[in-house]
Amino acid sequence: WRATKISLDLLRDDLREAAEAGLVEKSDLEALTLLFWSSLHGVMSLLMSGRTAPHSSQSPEELATNVVDYLLKGCLKTD
Repeated sequence: WRATKISLDLLRDDLREAAEAGLVEKSDLEALTLLFWSSLHGVMSLLMSGRTAPHSSQSPEELATNVVDYLLKGCLKTD
């Protein structure tokens, strides 16, 4: 659990810095941290278990990168 707490604290600190810089919403840092943590944990678990391979035409690296991009940029169309 210690390594998990350290990683989670680092993620929270990075998101706090991004919020202070005006790059992400400040309203609910705990929810934002949980969103990133759970999404990254989920995609890595799926990739490491090989459960995405039969369902994706992307390499594991491409898929992980795209998930992170969607988290950082958002996935809603804004036109």
